[in-house]
Amino acid sequence: QNTVEGTNGATLSPPSHMGYQGGSWLLTLQPPFDSCVSYAIAIFESRGESHLVDEFRVGRKLEAVDFLGHHCVATVAAVDRRYQRIFIHFDGWEGDWDFWTSPDSALVAPVGTTESLELPLDPPRGYLQGDKENFEWTAYLEETLSEAVPASAFVQKDFFDPTLQDAES
Repeated sequence: QNTVEGTNGATLSPPSHMGYQGGSWLLTLQPPFDSCVSYAIAIFESRGESHLVDEFRVGRKLEAVDFLGHHCVATVAAVDRRYQRIFIHFDGWEGDWDFWTSPDSALVAPVGTTESLELPLDPPRGYLQGDKENFEWTAYLEETLSEAVPASAFVQKDFFDPTLQDAES
């Protein structure tokens, strides 16, 4: 098995799409990951704003940008109050695309942001057969028995600005 247990009891596995076979995959970064910059967990320790994650609850919906630059329907999958981070999961997709980020990141935005910015929003894979034109947040929230992260929870105002760097992604 290719998992590693962390000091906090969490496990870390290689992304399934990498097809890694044996050895220490943590030490063998391969393209496109060989040029990645790693950050020490210490960068998360003193956020100074302990209220950042208050309105982010597991299961609430939001919009997020994936690693390919697509704007997608996403869910808050976990909240780390200690380091003021949220774990983003893209609805309908494998966990390989999930990532930790700060709630004030330009990579996450309230429900309806793409519509207001006239950007395309990718619905969850398999939902409405991928029909972007007929996706409606109100219907989706009702069907999934979920609620949106309140817009007031987002500190960042330059949503999806490609010029902004996000150190955690």
